[in-house]
Amino acid sequence: MLADSLNGGLKRDLSVAFELSDAQFAATEFGQGAVGAAATTTEKGVEATAMPVLAQGAKTIVAAPVFSRTVSDGQVRGPAWWALRDYHRLYKQLGWSTSATSSARSTGTPTLRARTLWPNVAAGHPSGPPASSGLPNNSLRNRLYGYSDVYDGDLPATSSNNPNANDFRNGSKSNIVTRPLNVAATPYLQRVTLAFTVNKMRYWDWTEVRRGKFWEWEWGEWIDVRINIQPIVVIHNPFNVRMTWTPGAASGGFKKTPYAAAIGFSDMAGWKFRFKQYKTGTLANPYVYETKITDFFTRQATDSDNDDTFRFYLTKDADATITLEPGELRVFSCEPQIGEWAKSIVLDNTYNIQGGYRDNVWDWNFGKAATKTFNIDNPIGLEIIPGGSLRVRHALSCWPGDQLELNESATGNPMADKTDFLTKSSENTEIVFNDIAQAKYPSPGEKFYMSWYDVEDKYQRPVPDITEWDGREPYPTPTSPPKPADIVTVIDVTAKTSDHAAAPFSTFTHSNPLAAVQRPSASGRIGSAGARGASPSYQLTVRAVDDWMNVINNTGGGKLAYGGDSLEKITGGTRVILAEIPLVQPVSLAQYAHANFGVRDQQPLLSIGNSFASPLIDAKKVLQDNGTSWTEFDQSYLLNASLWDGFFLSSIAPWMKAGKDGAITPAAPTPTDPATLATKTTVPPTDPNEKKSLTQVISDFVNKGMPLDNPRFSLESGRDAGATAAALADYRRSAAVLLNQGAFNVNSTSVTAWTAFLGSAKNLAIADKTAASPEAENNARFPRVQSKDAAAIATGNTNDPSNWAGFANLSDAQIANLANAIVAENKARFAIQTRGERDLIKAPGSRLFGGLTKPATPYLGLSEFINRFLTPETWASRCGALQAAIFRADQTGAGLSDRLFANATDRILTQGSLTTATSSWLPHPENIEASAQTGGSRTHTAMGAPGNLLQSDLLQSLGSALVTRSDTFTLRCYGEAGLDNGEIGSAWMEVVVQRIPEFVDPTNVAETGNSAPKPLKIAPSAATDPTLSTALTPVNNVLGRRFKIVSMRWLKADEI
Repeated sequence: MLADSLNGGLKRDLSVAFELSDAQFAATEFGQGAVGAAATTTEKGVEATAMPVLAQGAKTIVAAPVFSRTVSDGQVRGPAWWALRDYHRLYKQLGWSTSATSSARSTGTPTLRARTLWPNVAAGHPSGPPASSGLPNNSLRNRLYGYSDVYDGDLPATSSNNPNANDFRNGSKSNIVTRPLNVAATPYLQRVTLAFTVNKMRYWDWTEVRRGKFWEWEWGEWIDVRINIQPIVVIHNPFNVRMTWTPGAASGGFKKTPYAAAIGFSDMAGWKFRFKQYKTGTLANPYVYETKITDFFTRQATDSDNDDTFRFYLTKDADATITLEPGELRVFSCEPQIGEWAKSIVLDNTYNIQGGYRDNVWDWNFGKAATKTFNIDNPIGLEIIPGGSLRVRHALSCWPGDQLELNESATGNPMADKTDFLTKSSENTEIVFNDIAQAKYPSPGEKFYMSWYDVEDKYQRPVPDITEWDGREPYPTPTSPPKPADIVTVIDVTAKTSDHAAAPFSTFTHSNPLAAVQRPSASGRIGSAGARGASPSYQLTVRAVDDWMNVINNTGGGKLAYGGDSLEKITGGTRVILAEIPLVQPVSLAQYAHANFGVRDQQPLLSIGNSFASPLIDAKKVLQDNGTSWTEFDQSYLLNASLWDGFFLSSIAPWMKAGKDGAITPAAPTPTDPATLATKTTVPPTDPNEKKSLTQVISDFVNKGMPLDNPRFSLESGRDAGATAAALADYRRSAAVLLNQGAFNVNSTSVTAWTAFLGSAKNLAIADKTAASPEAENNARFPRVQSKDAAAIATGNTNDPSNWAGFANLSDAQIANLANAIVAENKARFAIQTRGERDLIKAPGSRLFGGLTKPATPYLGLSEFINRFLTPETWASRCGALQAAIFRADQTGAGLSDRLFANATDRILTQGSLTTATSSWLPHPENIEASAQTGGSRTHTAMGAPGNLLQSDLLQSLGSALVTRSDTFTLRCYGEAGLDNGEIGSAWMEVVVQRIPEFVDPTNVAETGNSAPKPLKIAPSAATDPTLSTALTPVNNVLGRRFKIVSMRWLKADEI
């Protein structure tokens, strides 16, 4: 039965709820609210709660969060239900190529139009940026309060600037803390590299020479040394579908070209370019000149400043529309020419080492006096000195009204251009590094030359070469393309791969490189300022490189790069699929692990279904203050606590056209409308891409016995077909007519039962693998990502590409090992008394039942089974039961997760791994050490690889069948009767009974109280909608749901 064993009542059906139109959904307890209905999990249970999400003129639109917790500065809010619904419905927005097969639901290749989080800045400020931020710093960014500039510990440390606990920023009702209503689903910035290079040209001309006290003109040779920048960008599509970036419509402005994606650099005022001119005959006491990088750029492009230093616009084969295949990593760099520096330039899909943009500042911003010390015969040194901060913004044009234009007009307004870039494009990610000091990021040293002559020529010398001027200027004669320049310094900003040694981390399971906010100050405050350093998922390196082969490893004719385990060709992969877009409607709550509604890198992407302790919070807590007015929370724990007990997915949804009847164009991203409420006369919109409507799916299920996409669900027998269909179409009532066949009780301590249950994942065809592949005793499937393309069975350790584009596949021996480990884990956790939030408020009792001498309490709800325990028992506080069982099984050679760090123990993460010089600020680094009940840390840097078995992978395949109480029981009854003569008659009967949704007293309908606040409190109710009523009859209050006899038989004596 689909019952909420923790809070009472039946579960609500998110499959049906999420198929409601925007206007219908807005009128429910998930949207603006429905009187008497509750959907938000709080510290008290499930309550009716609303948070502001969008301003429309003077009106503030509200929506229900998935969870909310009261703290001193306000309310810690979870994501809006709208965002979860948006992810669920992405399958309806896919485009499909024509399918060649003829089956009813055959599919072609799926494509999604990429999108960032919404609301974006433009939605928050439809009238343009406000004049005042209300903060001491009234910069343009602070006035915009986009995601990155709201979740920032560098804001004033006051109770009204606690972004995780405030609904408004700085206490202003006009400054709503931005919360996503639409998820982000887009390729992300995997790497951006700035290669500072140097080359030369030779000229002959009159030059000014000092003789004694006088300057004289002399005919002689000049050497023109230029500093160049070669930007290189790598974009990664981590999803299982094609992703397309499409530019917005042109604004019509003069010399304004629309693009779909751009990368902007800023906040580099602390970086310096240093030049040393050595004196004749000595390397001691050279002339040393320095200039700020931003000043160096501003001299060359007057529209460049520290807030908007330079930008790269991206094209693929000179086309602004860019499509990336699943798992693909594409390279973008300059054309094979060196042009004059400009603030905004265009990169194409190529790796070219003969291009770049050169400086055109004749004195390098050192002043004329410095040039008088230059001597082309003497040694020189060039160096880039890191310092201060660095900010990288990845912008897209994806939502209606977005404009991302390259303005090449010489008469443009620089301030307006900067404002347009920040307000009219949608921000996918902003990556910030601060506290860039020599101790953390030492300069790799200078590029040294014995003389100016030794600098690489810009162009190829003729053969034979000349040593005297022959009248040609410049020399060598310009040809196309130029030669590769000498590399001075390479700056890399890179999403961490599993081989990163300086500050290793487990991305995706413990952080979110796809999040909008990638800044250290989103971790909390230290004193009155935000945390320093870097965010967990990204790394900064400043290195010296002697050869272009070592700048970036590439393949595919220079168009593709490597990722996953490594950026290197030897161990990296060219196809790395880490997250899923649903190809059909989700059928397990664990699939929501891929929903990218998170704002900060510090909260993991793979939250739902996993429960790793956050390094930001004491493992015995779910809420903690990290500095003044900064409340941190365990997103995974709170999401699991909100979803797994009270909700389910029936899989009732329309069938979409998917290529069988011709190609389908991917839908343009459309913002959620949370403001318009449905009325009784509202007609829901129709989708022309539906192949079978939701109504028809229900009809076929009820009247023809056609199974749902989750075939575990069956109808409770004996009901009227019309009434049953009506109940199935109502998310509050569908559980009243459905039964979950083969439901499995997680409290089982039977190894045989767990083995059989885990074995139900066997013999399933997946992608190009047949049901029996690779062999009959090695084919239990636990895929994290469903793919249309070929999928590899994961094997080997982290450097095997199958772990980054494949799926976990278990043998019969591994299943048996895991089943034993789950039973052992259950028994160990049953003995733990302190488990959840309520135990932190009120200490639990002895938990002794039935005369037991030791506590042995089963899991009281699915969320308790899935979540880590808030207990001093270290192993149980670091991860959930299934994850700990995976680690426990690996201790006996199962090879479920530790296989990935076999022969690579440097990939194991410990507390020390998170406390290196360049690590993110994490106040509880010890929490990274998740383990079995005994032994050391089993967390490793490749936890996010789809070939690594996670708890959420098990739940994604089997979670819809899990329960914490059984509803079917076998009863054996004995009776006897005796006569006066002493003769005795006896009989044995066996009865199988099934608990069903109906109450014992039919006065209350089965769905009574489903959407009412919980825990249910039996009290009189004036609600006319039974789903909102708590007025149970006395009989039902005591006896609850009815049992019906499924079968009955008399037993013989030899069967007893």
